[in-house]
Amino acid sequence: MKPTIVEELERDMSPEVAAAFTHLAVEYLADTRDASQRVTTRHTPAELAERFGPRIAELVGWVTIPDPGPGQNPQSVKEASLRGLSAAPRDAVLVKLADRASNVQTLRNLSDERQRTYYAQTVAYIVPLAAANPWFASWYKDWQSAHADLADAC
Repeated sequence: MKPTIVEELERDMSPEVAAAFTHLAVEYLADTRDASQRVTTRHTPAELAERFGPRIAELVGWVTIPDPGPGQNPQSVKEASLRGLSAAPRDAVLVKLADRASNVQTLRNLSDERQRTYYAQTVAYIVPLAAANPWFASWYKDWQSAHADLADAC
C-alpha cells in the first residue's frame, strides 16, 4: 500500500516535529470538515484515512462536531460532542485545546450573546480538559479570569 502524505513527511521529521505536524494537520482538517458541513462538499472519514492515514482520520473524528440528525438541536449535538472529548485520546484533546485557545482569542469580536455562550461552553467542557496539561491549564486560567465578566452575564 502506498504511504499517505503524512507518513511520507513523518519519515524525515524528528518525533517532536512529526507530533506537531500531526496536530496541525488534524486541526486544519477538522476546521475544513466543520466548514464543509455548511457547504455541499465533505470529506468522509474513509477519505481522510485513505489520504492522511487512519490516525489522522480518527483524531479529526474526535474534534469535529457532527451534523445534527433529523429533529436534533444543533447546540445539543455540539455540547454532546464537547462532553465526549473527556474520553478522547490525548492527542485529540491537545488539538482541541489548541484550536479553542486560538478561537477564544477573538471572543470579544462576537455578539454579546455569542460571547456568553462560547465562554460558558469553554468553561464547562474545555477548561476541565486543560487540567491535565500544565501549560494549557495556566493559559485557560488566565483566559477565564480575563473574561470573568461573561460568567456574570450567563
